[in-house]
Amino acid sequence: MRWLFAARADAFVRERERVTAAITELADSGHVLEVYLSGFEAFCDRELARYNKGVTVSELLEAVGVMRQLAREHPGRFEYARARGHSLILWNPWTSPDDLEQSVSTIRRHGLKELFDELGRNRLRLHRDLPIHWAAARDGALLDDWQHDDEGAARRKGYNVEQPWKFLDP
Repeated sequence: MRWLFAARADAFVRERERVTAAITELADSGHVLEVYLSGFEAFCDRELARYNKGVTVSELLEAVGVMRQLAREHPGRFEYARARGHSLILWNPWTSPDDLEQSVSTIRRHGLKELFDELGRNRLRLHRDLPIHWAAARDGALLDDWQHDDEGAARRKGYNVEQPWKFLDP
């Protein structure tokens, strides 16, 4: 049996001792512990600040390093990339070519594709109850209707429907 759990990347590093203890407890059971969801969101410090993540790219890379180390130390007992459920948001109304290049080059340089499903297709879902929605409204990024053949990712994935938006960078 696989025991899946979600964890903030920075909390995962802080709680490494607890995770190791859980892996040890499962050692003889044949069960596997897997961190299947961490909200990385971006590998660009400017984007992380925009999302108010409270972490830096360096801290996110440290978390991936700890995940990889635990997987090496406990093969068959700990996993971090099998479910590929970690989140990454490459696209938002403020995304610039420089922000995108920074995230993509970090992903390539550190071999982070292993963490994500549909890499490059994930975009920010703007919901009215999020402060970032109101920042997008302030900056003129909201649209009344979706563009042709688009209904947003939320409907497809079973989430609340999000507000359509446009890129602010031409």
